[in-house]
Amino acid sequence: MVQTGMTVAIHQKRREIGTQAGQQQSRALAPQASVWVSASAGTGKTYVLTRRILQLLVSGAVTHAGEVLALTFTKAAAAEMQNRLHEELRNWAVMDDAALADTLHKLTGRVPDAAQLARARGLFIGVLDTPGGLNISTIHSFCQSLLARFPLEARIAPGFTLLEDRQQAETVWEAVTRTIDRTIAGEGAPLWCFELLADTMAEQSLREVFLSFVGSRRRFARLLAPYGSMDAYLEVMAAELGLEDVPDAEAETSVLAAAQAPDDSRDVPLRGTIEALARGGVNARKAAESLATYLAADAAGRKALWPMYLRVFLTTTNEPRKAVADKPAREIFGDGIDEILGDEQARILAVLDTLNAVRLCRLTEAYLRMGSAIAETYQALKDSRSALDFDDLIDRTVALLTTDAGQAAWVRYKMDVRIRHILLDEAQDTDSDQWGILQSLMEDFYSGSGTHADSPRTYFAVGDMKQSIYRFRGAEPAVFAAMRAHMELRAPAVGHTVERVELNTSFRSGEAVLHLVDSVFADPKRRAAVDELADDLRHHAHKVGAGGRVEIWQPQDEAKTTRTKIDDLPRWPMPVRGAPKPTATSTLYARVADAIVAMTTGTAKLGTTGRVPDYGDIMVLMRSRTHMGELIAALNARGIKHTGADEVLLNDDPVVADLLALGHFMANSADDLHLAHTLRSPLFALTDAELYALHKRRTAGGSLWSVLYDCTDAPYVTIAQTLKNLLEKADILAPHGLFTAALVATEGRSRFVARYGSPTDAASWAAVSETLDAFLDQTLAYAQSHVPSMTGFLHWFESGQMKVKKESTGGGAVRLMTVHKSKGLQAPIVILPEATAPFYRNTATEKLVWREQPGGQGDDLFLYGVSNQKAPALLSALREEEKERIFKDEMRLLYVALTRAQDRLIITGAPTNAFKGKADDCWLNHILAASEADIAHPWRVDEGMRVLDIPTLLHEAPKLSASAFDDEAAELGDWVFTPAPEEAAVDTWQTDANAAEESDKVTELLSRTGADAYRRGLLVHRMLEVLPAYPQAEHRDRAVMFLAAAAPDWDDAVRSALVADVMAVMGDYPELFDGAARAEVEMVIRPEAGGAAHNLRADCLVVRDEGVLIVDYKTNVRVPKAVPAAYVRQLAGYRDAAHRLWPQKKVKTAILWTAATPPRLEWVDM
Repeated sequence: MVQTGMTVAIHQKRREIGTQAGQQQSRALAPQASVWVSASAGTGKTYVLTRRILQLLVSGAVTHAGEVLALTFTKAAAAEMQNRLHEELRNWAVMDDAALADTLHKLTGRVPDAAQLARARGLFIGVLDTPGGLNISTIHSFCQSLLARFPLEARIAPGFTLLEDRQQAETVWEAVTRTIDRTIAGEGAPLWCFELLADTMAEQSLREVFLSFVGSRRRFARLLAPYGSMDAYLEVMAAELGLEDVPDAEAETSVLAAAQAPDDSRDVPLRGTIEALARGGVNARKAAESLATYLAADAAGRKALWPMYLRVFLTTTNEPRKAVADKPAREIFGDGIDEILGDEQARILAVLDTLNAVRLCRLTEAYLRMGSAIAETYQALKDSRSALDFDDLIDRTVALLTTDAGQAAWVRYKMDVRIRHILLDEAQDTDSDQWGILQSLMEDFYSGSGTHADSPRTYFAVGDMKQSIYRFRGAEPAVFAAMRAHMELRAPAVGHTVERVELNTSFRSGEAVLHLVDSVFADPKRRAAVDELADDLRHHAHKVGAGGRVEIWQPQDEAKTTRTKIDDLPRWPMPVRGAPKPTATSTLYARVADAIVAMTTGTAKLGTTGRVPDYGDIMVLMRSRTHMGELIAALNARGIKHTGADEVLLNDDPVVADLLALGHFMANSADDLHLAHTLRSPLFALTDAELYALHKRRTAGGSLWSVLYDCTDAPYVTIAQTLKNLLEKADILAPHGLFTAALVATEGRSRFVARYGSPTDAASWAAVSETLDAFLDQTLAYAQSHVPSMTGFLHWFESGQMKVKKESTGGGAVRLMTVHKSKGLQAPIVILPEATAPFYRNTATEKLVWREQPGGQGDDLFLYGVSNQKAPALLSALREEEKERIFKDEMRLLYVALTRAQDRLIITGAPTNAFKGKADDCWLNHILAASEADIAHPWRVDEGMRVLDIPTLLHEAPKLSASAFDDEAAELGDWVFTPAPEEAAVDTWQTDANAAEESDKVTELLSRTGADAYRRGLLVHRMLEVLPAYPQAEHRDRAVMFLAAAAPDWDDAVRSALVADVMAVMGDYPELFDGAARAEVEMVIRPEAGGAAHNLRADCLVVRDEGVLIVDYKTNVRVPKAVPAAYVRQLAGYRDAAHRLWPQKKVKTAILWTAATPPRLEWVDM
């Protein structure tokens, strides 16, 4: 009875907390107000965000779904939000009236009438009918779509391509090599810049340095923009370093010469100390000898003796000696000796500081000038290929919306009917440029034209300063608070309402986990690190009575082993590899794996699931992937199912290594090493004995393939025939087709699973299939940007780092990932095995050093520092500031890591120096300090661990585990394993015509006149393709803008004439450029039986009720008097294909000669 009463009380308390949290959430849903939500971890921000969109849709605040723009941080988050909304709207469409009325009442707080019920039911169909559906995307995707809609206004090529990661890396490195070549040739950056950087660091470091500038070029652009030029910035930087001017190549020599020049005002007092020093101790006598030698020399001699002179006053690390004179010298000379020697020591230190400042200034200038030259080359390469990278999406959108006020207003006007409500997820991870885009989009929200009193326009931002963990990607946490203040300042002027909502009720974590979080961040320093505006940081657990457990494991040293003496070793030990020596990390991960086994085989139930945990309830969060392999090895050794690393390098995967070996053999059948690898791989699975037997058959000078080729005995004959078949295809198939054929011929997928996993384990099949599919995707990616060949693919693949990011969904397996990757995820049990990793590992050697202005105002100083010299005071101060920022990053990352857990937390690590030193630069020391200071809940010390155990008073109803859905594999039919029949190759009917046209082009391009005319024809072709997509009234203006961007080297008169010609063609033949016309239409016509398929690409296709019109654009400079036969055959092919597609319509064909003056249309009758 007591237990029943307690249960009732717990449920009542949960309802009260839920009601309070619901009231806070309801404030965020009001569709008439803008809202700024600060949502702690687990408080349901995604739920609130989706409910906000539903509220906007159902309340009539929008006329169609496209007027709502929701921006998320990742594509996965956008997809999740889309799915949630679609599911809810789909349910509304089929609910009965009572259920729907209740749902809408809970959402809006009002009882809906019949009209509102009808509106809610129709929303799902309305969303499906809206072009593009719900407008939910990442900010990069939004920028890409905006630029695609306004390419001419953004000064970019219509139909631009977006560089993928590998393409971008290749283009950047091409820019680096081109810039270096031009610099050496005297055409790029000053040669001394490259020489100084090359002398300062190794080749690999130099490569990383150049790439670092391109990766941070947006930040550098923001830094340099206020100064107007590089030279102006360098002057300011030199002044900050205490230099009068920007140093030149002779500056260092000049400083030293001035410092070494004889000066009686210094030299005479120093000479007076020599006799006293010579009668002192050993060190004083050495100092006297060095002083006498140096002061007796002239300027040239002092230059050579300078290093010796420095040692009198400084240590070998250039630190000041505590004293040059000893007690006997002072007794002889008097106390004034220390003052004389001290003054000289201070002067020398000042000289060295100046020299360091000069070197730092020169090195920074070299870096900035080389980096800027590389960035310019990179931009030129992208422009020449009509390509953008992800940073360009932001940069070009910022320019589109902010550079020209009139143009920005026009773009917003064109978008005004589309975007009336903006919602931003993960606002704390947005940088200043991205905020600039949002500010521009919301500009009309605060103007007379944008307030729309009858239907207010609103913004909704949700984020959490405590979870801003992506500063290394450019996120600026300080901007979050600055933008909130900016929005709230502007709103009252136009009568706009802005609500500030705080969500701190966690629906995720139990009491033990939240108590630890609150204890850690009760410390003022830690609290200010995660949110400097917060006076208090407390979480309220909705799951009252759920309890929970936190364990802090004491780090353990590696097991001590006795070193074996040489005399005790066997005389001739066999060269076999024994078990590796246990290390601190391997011991730690073995302990973690044992704990997982104990938890999943024990009897203790989880409060949130009401059952004993299984593998799918556990998530291990790593600080980095460095030791992920050791953890995986420990899990594998105990048969623990896991998801594998969340990011893998394909180049290091054994499956990929086996396929690459086969590829090398396909490219060169005389490559014995790779053939041997291939034969031993799972594809053919020869044993060592079988491979050795084959090797013994070789004759002198013969290759391994020549022996295998002639084999007629098992198992070699079957393998030889398979390889013969593949080699026959090697000259025909692209790498993708060849590797696919190899996998089919050898049943490669099942063989790889058998070798590197377990055939009965679904996770093994998934892991191998994921790797193979990723590898085959790379073969396709290569073919898109290169002429496909096996040799080219192998070089392309092996020269890059092919990373595959995996979305870890659990599925009854332990999830392994980094803390950064875990953002937005949760698990009943979370293990943090790297809590002793140091914070400040690379601070002292960090080369790119910035000075950030307070309040999210950006950077105002950059220095390129090196670690092999004593740093100037300014550089040291900036590095200390960076340490403060790193501390904030680490505290926010710790907050994210701790708040992933629902029921249990295990925190531990290897015994690093950071932990042993009891310093505050590792997580575990901060957590231990918080637990030791905790008086609200006593921690139990138990067998090398500290335990916070809050009893679970109310278990949730048992929930099925993820593994409950892992049914045994169903029996598959033979058709699954039967290769699909090969389709005939696709022929192109334009071959003859293209060959004729290309022949003409080659001749034309041999002359300057021909090249210009050919270019003219291409531009006409492009304008005729693009302009019809815009309203007719805009055609001329957009053509002018297009040519200004595409042909800036042409005179205005030439461009104007070409625009007039294009306008004439479009005016003379309007039927080719109206809404019924389609440009660049591709069709594949397949025969009913046998024969090759045919690929057609028509420049212009018009389908109307009265007939079909096909027009082909030709760019020939010399327009023939009669249409060439090849062109007639090409158009005949188009006509025949069109007849098959539209048998009841009349088909007409024509050629538009784009290079003619003016361009003219010629009908072709057949």
